[in-house]
Amino acid sequence: YVKAYRGTSSRAGALAYTVAVTNLDGSPLSTPFLVVDTTSGSTPGVITVSMDKTLLPTLAPKNNPPYQALITVTSAAGTATTEIDLIVN
Repeated sequence: YVKAYRGTSSRAGALAYTVAVTNLDGSPLSTPFLVVDTTSGSTPGVITVSMDKTLLPTLAPKNNPPYQALITVTSAAGTATTEIDLIVN
């Protein structure tokens, strides 16, 4: 069971998947404020995303544009992406 962004889903049995956290353009994340607990797995699976609590206090204020990251989950069934925007005041 693959759950994709915004509640859409596809029942395709067990599938291998990879997880990547990047800048919006796909390059390595320049300010690594996100932590994912895995870079690969198989469905059904859970991917836990959290904030890097050691980095957050060091971030300079930024809101236009905010700090941004793209989480991409890729499998044989396709690709799902989620954009994360972090505003620091």
